[in-house]
Amino acid sequence: MVQVQKLAPQFDAVLQGMQSQAVGAQQITETMMQLNDATQQTVESLRATSEAVHQLQYAAGDLQASVANFAVTV
Repeated sequence: MVQVQKLAPQFDAVLQGMQSQAVGAQQITETMMQLNDATQQTVESLRATSEAVHQLQYAAGDLQASVANFAVTV
C-alpha cells in the first residue's frame, strides 16, 4: 500500500505532462488551421491577380492595335 502511495505523485506528474502535451498539440492544430486558411486566401489572391494581369494584357493588345492605325507625320 505504501508503494502505491509513493507512485501517486509520479502518476500525477505523468498526467500533468500528458495534459501539457495535449494543450501543445491543440495549439499546433489551431496554428496549422490558421496557416491553411492564410494559404487558401493567398491562393485566391494569386488567382485574382493572375486574372487581372490577363485582362490587362488583353487590353494592352487592343490598345496597341488601335494605336497602330494612327499615322505619325513629321
